[in-house]
Amino acid sequence: MPTTELADEDFSEEGTIDLISMLVKAGMVPTRSEGRRAIEQGGVSIDGEKITDVKYTVAKDALTGEGVVLKKGKKKFNFSFFASAMLRMIIRRSIAAPMIRSIFRSSGIPAEVFSSPTVSAFSF
Repeated sequence: MPTTELADEDFSEEGTIDLISMLVKAGMVPTRSEGRRAIEQGGVSIDGEKITDVKYTVAKDALTGEGVVLKKGKKKFNFSFFASAMLRMIIRRSIAAPMIRSIFRSSGIPAEVFSSPTVSAFSF
């Protein structure tokens, strides 16, 4: 499953990021207007919860630690998380890979997602 690492500069002064920006940062939609349409049509969910509010925001706290699974449509998944400087260093050194694998396995995501050709972040 592809992953998106969000940094401090991606968040507003209030410590939130809007869902449309998350979709664009994750590469799930090419433009903000396409992201808005996907949300309005009910094709976007976060951790299995369908989101239909185009002004929906996600707090930095929700993305710290385990992060969230962002889904667009039936087959496009993305794991998004906030990474502090120390966490970025750990991930780059692949120490966190086993932890992330266990999070994905326990998240309830269908097994075919892990075996699809779009899985590029980690080998499961």
